[in-house]
Amino acid sequence: MDSYGYVETRGLVTAIEAADAALKAADVTLTNCYYVKGGIVTIEVAGDVAAVNAAVDAASESARRLGNFLSSNVIARVASETKKILISDIGKKSDEKTADVQNDEDIIEKSDNDNEKTEVQIMTEEVIEQAVNENADIENENENQFIKEQPEDIAETETEGIIEESVQEITENAETGNQNNIIQENEEVSITETLKKKDEETKKVKKQYQDMKVVDLKTKVNNLKIGYTWNQIKTMPKKKLIEILVRNNKEE
Repeated sequence: MDSYGYVETRGLVTAIEAADAALKAADVTLTNCYYVKGGIVTIEVAGDVAAVNAAVDAASESARRLGNFLSSNVIARVASETKKILISDIGKKSDEKTADVQNDEDIIEKSDNDNEKTEVQIMTEEVIEQAVNENADIENENENQFIKEQPEDIAETETEGIIEESVQEITENAETGNQNNIIQENEEVSITETLKKKDEETKKVKKQYQDMKVVDLKTKVNNLKIGYTWNQIKTMPKKKLIEILVRNNKEE
């Protein structure tokens, strides 16, 4: 394969059709497909001079039928230095694909290791939980046995202490709930005030722009450099210009 042929089209569909026609017309190899901005796609075939010429002619005719043919070229007996560029480009793509495959394998292996660690951790947690539950059951049995062996007055004293602790805990929880409600109310008030302040500032900015001339508004929008061309800006009404300026102020 010492000759290369190129067919440049507009759109991927036309490029696929041209490549198919080239491969069916002659004994050539599709070596590359280049994507350029603006929807331009170039296919590259390689083979003998006669085969490449026939393939390029067939691909060009196919692209013309679809109305998206741009240009074509055949390089017969490519110079050794030029061939190095093409080969290195293909080798680079091969290395990139190999690197992607290796990265995918590393990700899969890492995922498997993480899953194994998770399973071990879950089993360890289950064993610990089971041991804790067994210890709790033993403590409850000992406590019940101890209560049965104590005199009735001691049991009553312990019951009163438990009730007192429960009442104290309920009181503390109620106080904490009240404090949380106060904090939440303060936050809501702060957010409301902030929104009101922003609305007032927006209204003030709108009022300033409404008092300006349309020509000055167009100049301001053009100076923002936010992607509008001057022809687009010239056709915008005053309301649209003010919306753009106010939105830009909010983003800043």
